[in-house]
Amino acid sequence: MPTLSRTASVLLVTGLSIGGITETALPGGVTAAASANARFTGVWTDSGGAGFVITCENRTTGVCAGTSDAGPGYGLTACTVTGHTYVFTITYGPVYKSYNAGRFSKTHLSGSFHDTNGTTAKYTATRP
Repeated sequence: MPTLSRTASVLLVTGLSIGGITETALPGGVTAAASANARFTGVWTDSGGAGFVITCENRTTGVCAGTSDAGPGYGLTACTVTGHTYVFTITYGPVYKSYNAGRFSKTHLSGSFHDTNGTTAKYTATRP
């Protein structure tokens, strides 16, 4: 059941549930989701057989961590999830960086990258 409270002359309604996401109604009818980031963790494999593994994710802040299976020496950094979108960087050594971004659903992902070698490409991936 929603609760009403008045703080600093602003009325907040908390406890609304829409599709399993708890929301808070803000002034003007705007709502803010308490935990809107989708689950990004898991093994993602692209159509070429490569991919990455997201090992952990804070679904409130969106900060995530993982590994790349591009080969020895590659790392995955700067991982963030916002809703159903993601960004992360694949690194190799002190200079190479591949900036990745895209959208994902439960089992499918579509994204793109651009890297420090001047390469730009789109890709898709799946997870079980």
